Amino acid sequence: MRAPPSVVPLHLTFARTSRAGIVIANALQPFADRLALSFADDPDAPARLAAAQIVVAPRLSDAEVEAAPALRWLASVAAGLEDVATPTVLAQGIAVTSASGVHGPDAACTTATTPCSPSSPGLRC
Repeated sequence: MRAPPSVVPLHLTFARTSRAGIVIANALQPFADRLALSFADDPDAPARLAAAQIVVAPRLSDAEVEAAPALRWLASVAAGLEDVATPTVLAQGIAVTSASGVHGPDAACTTATTPCSPSSPGLRC
């Protein structure tokens, strides 16, 4: 028999009511029983950041990285890693991922010169 999965602290550097906070929290809803979400505007945000194993953010300052000793994964919402994979982050051995490519199909639909339709080859609109 498998042990139940543990609950992993995940901190979002967005306000709970911001568009990004709402979208990300909704996307993580299927994992609600395994994630303890916290947000930048929570009263205990500094303590939650300190306990977080995963942080979703555009980037973290060196001070924020140092204030997050449990951090194992920085999931950036940015496409590139230039401002995310800083020497401080790398020195801590934190895994870093970007959101590169996640908006590709949507961007193709909004920038296409012809309207999207089910017959548009390769486009998912």
